[in-house]
Amino acid sequence: MQGAYIDAMAMVRRSRWAELGGYASDADIHGWEDYDLWLAAAERGWRADLVGTIVGRYREQPSSMRKISDIDMAANFVILRERHPRLPWPS
Repeated sequence: MQGAYIDAMAMVRRSRWAELGGYASDADIHGWEDYDLWLAAAERGWRADLVGTIVGRYREQPSSMRKISDIDMAANFVILRERHPRLPWPS
């Protein structure tokens, strides 16, 4: 909520992913579906652990979403705050 940094890879049990409702398909948060999922987990008080060893690599290509995205961060934060009002958002 204070930096919106989520690494490009994460592992989640399928049952937990399903419990959260999976990834949202709302066009309003296109490109932020994973972050929305993490916020839903945070609302439920779920915790995550950082694996301290490298278990995979992310290869970024010229056509990768991170390279071609024109996502408006400010507009998406407004939508995410509305979707997850119970979180302690910074003012």
